[in-house]
Amino acid sequence: GVDTGMGPVKVLDSHPDSGGCTRSPNVHAELSDAPFTRGEVFKDPGRGIRITVTGTDPQGAYRIAVTRG
Repeated sequence: GVDTGMGPVKVLDSHPDSGGCTRSPNVHAELSDAPFTRGEVFKDPGRGIRITVTGTDPQGAYRIAVTRG
């Protein structure tokens, strides 16, 4: 197995320092409001990419646009 936080996926908080929206003992509170919403952008200047949430489809899957530069 892989210990928590040691796998290939890194969860980033889209609303840092918000305190989150839960107080469940089994949930990292600061990440409980982590999902990006329509119009929000993740920027990775080190890799030169921007990921913009453009919306969702009827099933609720995210639609995104990835740009370089």
